Amino acid sequence: MILKIIFVLSFIGLVCNENVPSESYENSLTVFEDDPDKLKLFWKQLENNEIQFEIFCQTTGWVGFGLSPEKDMLGDLAIGWVDNNGNPFLEDTHAERKKRPLIDIKQDWKIISAREYQGHTTIKFSRKLDTSDVDDMVIDEKTQFLLFAWNDVDPLPNTGNWSYHGRNNRIVKIQKLINSDDGSNSANGLRNPLSFTILLVFIAVASKIFN
Repeated sequence: MILKIIFVLSFIGLVCNENVPSESYENSLTVFEDDPDKLKLFWKQLENNEIQFEIFCQTTGWVGFGLSPEKDMLGDLAIGWVDNNGNPFLEDTHAERKKRPLIDIKQDWKIISAREYQGHTTIKFSRKLDTSDVDDMVIDEKTQFLLFAWNDVDPLPNTGNWSYHGRNNRIVKIQKLINSDDGSNSANGLRNPLSFTILLVFIAVASKIFN
């Protein structure tokens, strides 16, 4: 019986893996290959010229994702977090070189869901490829500089006062979001989430063990 319980708990741990996206995505990026659970990004193009992202970050504060015209920490940024009461937030911002991001008047990054669990924050959000906002970058096949930053302190909403990420909690990755041929580009080859598949296997195997 003890072995059976251990087996069941092991499968539950796999099913509840927070680094598995909540739905199917055509594209993914593991930001740190030597620490794959630290920061991951998943994305796909939607209808109506929209794009959806799901980001996983090892932080209990805010996580920022953005687009830059060059390999530097400036450009079009979305900053999201979950407060101590479980309330999700996402703010559409823009930043000039080496300056604190400013909140956009027009909020074009839209939050879908967010949660904080076991030291990780997950944010799912979307945006139009072209928002017609002067503070936003158009997302097309030329978009390739992706910004990531994070900090373990939750900010207050609508203040524009985010704790500084420091030198070690930021990175710029060169990765195209859209290919001109089929509209997608995969960095790591993940095409569908594993959680539902693992859950089905767990149910099938567990039913044989306990019957």
